[in-house]
Amino acid sequence: MSLDAMIWAAKDAPTADAHERCILSALAETADDDGCAAFLSKDTLANIAHCDPKTVQRKIGDMVKRRLLALGDQSAADYLPKNRRPKVYDLLIPYAWFGSKIARVNDDRLRRGRGPLVPEDRPAIAPPPPKVERSDKGKSNPARRPKSLGPRPDQEEQPWGDSESPQDETGQGGLSIPAGGITNPARGDSESPEPQVRNQKHEPPHPPSGGEYAHAPASADTRTREGAPAAEHGAAEQDTLDGGPAAASKRKPSRKQPWPGRFEPDAAQRAWAAKHYPTVDLELQIAEFNAYWDQPEFAQVTRDWPATWRTNVKQTAERGQRRRQAGPPPTEQELAAVRPLAERWWRWCVENGRIFGEQQSALEARLVEFARAGATEGQLAQALWACQEPVPPPWKVAKALRGEIAPPQPGGAAAQSSTTDQRVAQVEEVAARMREKLAAQRAGLPTPDMPGVPLSTTDQRVSEVADVAARMRAKLAAERGSGQAAIEGGAAC
Repeated sequence: MSLDAMIWAAKDAPTADAHERCILSALAETADDDGCAAFLSKDTLANIAHCDPKTVQRKIGDMVKRRLLALGDQSAADYLPKNRRPKVYDLLIPYAWFGSKIARVNDDRLRRGRGPLVPEDRPAIAPPPPKVERSDKGKSNPARRPKSLGPRPDQEEQPWGDSESPQDETGQGGLSIPAGGITNPARGDSESPEPQVRNQKHEPPHPPSGGEYAHAPASADTRTREGAPAAEHGAAEQDTLDGGPAAASKRKPSRKQPWPGRFEPDAAQRAWAAKHYPTVDLELQIAEFNAYWDQPEFAQVTRDWPATWRTNVKQTAERGQRRRQAGPPPTEQELAAVRPLAERWWRWCVENGRIFGEQQSALEARLVEFARAGATEGQLAQALWACQEPVPPPWKVAKALRGEIAPPQPGGAAAQSSTTDQRVAQVEEVAARMREKLAAQRAGLPTPDMPGVPLSTTDQRVSEVADVAARMRAKLAAERGSGQAAIEGGAAC
């Protein structure tokens, strides 16, 4: 999130309407200090701007044409799934707008591996086009009748207030009440007077009287509408409506149950696991499943335990497949082959303030993984330089090996990063902690948890870090001496 980009989008950006202002402000909230790497989905922008996603798409296209936005580095959204990955845009904030803050913005760009901003990259933005006015603005509509003339002759003016229904001769109005009053029918099935009203959709037609149906017995449907059977039928229906036993019998029972203390799959569940996931050791998986859920904090948990067990079997099979694909653990010969490269990369990270200690073993294992895939030492070195991380993730190393991540130029951020007192102090602090840990190991004392210190600390490693700190201190003194000499030479001139 960048405050500068948000201020520019909310106050100074030459937007054409309120929708563009809202969309641009929402994108600025996710951008960097220079306005780059801003992305949000169209649905999110539509929800913020209170408009349709098609409107968002059209407004972004208009701002791209007017050079308020431009397509940015799409790799900024690579961590999202491909089917949910929005486009990445850069807010083209003019160079002149930053003013005195341009040095800080360029430092941030160098830290992110981007080149510095120049006026040619971010020129001033033209104002938006004027809004097209309606052609009939200020003109009278001949089809509309002026209010001063009143209603049309063919329209009867309805008086305001309560309206009354017309009355009959008795003065009772349209609703007539019988002499005996209105009575409510008894609960249950009600019958209409003869002739009976049939439900033609659900009831069969009544047989005609006479003929071959004259002596036919009454149907079951007719019997339920006469006497006691009808009352029983009505009571059962009312019981269902009121949520009684009849309704309870139709409810689907809940499968969630509290933890039974031990879960043991039946024969059908074991057959399912053996058929779909034959690589899973069922006895070991069942023991681990019971040991996990038999903890006191899960005493009140209710689950569908057979379904939970099936999910756990599936997850166990997937973890085993990933371990098999990763191959066997690295051997000592493989680690020894990549250790010189890992040592050089570790030393470079220390000299540039990117100190990491106990991650060197993870770096060696990662290098072995890609060396098995056929990567040479030179390719791995270029990939590490392109990633610019102590232990880059596998997907990033793979992209760097494919050439999708360009390595920084010699004049880039890595070369232009100057040595400072803070970095020298960091390296010296690491060396002091390493000496303290080595002394504790020799005395047989428990080693305290010290972040940034390798587990395999030796005298050679301590001396290497101390030499790095000494070289950095000498480099800093040389830089300050050359700067002082330049100042004195300028004063002499």
